[in-house]
Amino acid sequence: MEPMNRRISTIPEKKQLLLIIVLAVGVFILDIHLPLGVAGGVPYVIPVLLSVWLLTPRITGYLVLFCAGLTIGGLILSPPGKEPLWMILINRIYGLVATGLMALVHYLLKKVEHLTVLKERQQVAWELHDRLAQMMGGITARAAATREFLAKGQSEEAQQQLDTVLHLSDKVTTDLRATIQQLHHEPFRSAFLVQPSQSVHRLAAEANISVEVDLTDVETPLPLSSQAALQITGILREAFRNIRNHAGVEDGAVVIRNKESTVEIAITDNGRGIPENQLQPKPDHFGIQTMKQRAESIGGHFDIRSRSGQGTTITVQIPKERE
Repeated sequence: MEPMNRRISTIPEKKQLLLIIVLAVGVFILDIHLPLGVAGGVPYVIPVLLSVWLLTPRITGYLVLFCAGLTIGGLILSPPGKEPLWMILINRIYGLVATGLMALVHYLLKKVEHLTVLKERQQVAWELHDRLAQMMGGITARAAATREFLAKGQSEEAQQQLDTVLHLSDKVTTDLRATIQQLHHEPFRSAFLVQPSQSVHRLAAEANISVEVDLTDVETPLPLSSQAALQITGILREAFRNIRNHAGVEDGAVVIRNKESTVEIAITDNGRGIPENQLQPKPDHFGIQTMKQRAESIGGHFDIRSRSGQGTTITVQIPKERE
């Protein structure tokens, strides 16, 4: 059976607002037909609560004003009751304050959510700018070298430089595509903390590889910040692209461990490996450097171990979020 909240969310917003207004008016009609009592102002909280759940902060604010007017109208038009007037007034004031606070909290939560999204998008834009600047610089340098080799009649060397230019151009396209996907899937960071296995499989699918995920003794949600989740997804994306493009295999493994003060993530493949003298970043090889910078930007530690023909293991240790 379809959940109630999903069925309600399919109702157009205007109809939702109309139903809530009808409910508020119904509360008012009931209010003016009952003697004044100590709980007369409380039912007006219900329409506002529904508005907080279903509608925007702005509409909720207008509804609070509407319900405030109904609350005061009910105080004036309701027949006298047995309770002292001061108790009735306190109750009505409580109802007004409660509805106002709910609307304020709703507004502040939406504001924080909006600012968080903007901050993460800005972070993605900065990282994209840095990566593209590096790669475009590499393309420019290689293109200049190609021209010099051609001028000297060294066609073989020029062809090698041209191949590198094409590789870097493909990497620019891949990074742009991945970034666009990232910007269109904002909830992914929180999903990674709550459902890390599913999220890792989704990232691997983007790179057209398959991975085994080991989460033995790991409790969710992971004790990491949203910013840490953002950087980890970037590291995983880069690592999976490297497996697809350089390791010569189409599968790997990801192990996540909950340490005393850190969360450790190990990414392993059984591919062709990397010669030891190539593990340090080169001017036109930014993958390792980018992953290292991502880990360090959140106070983490990055380590890569590889030997020719024996695969590669990347280990990232990220400090847990303080409670």
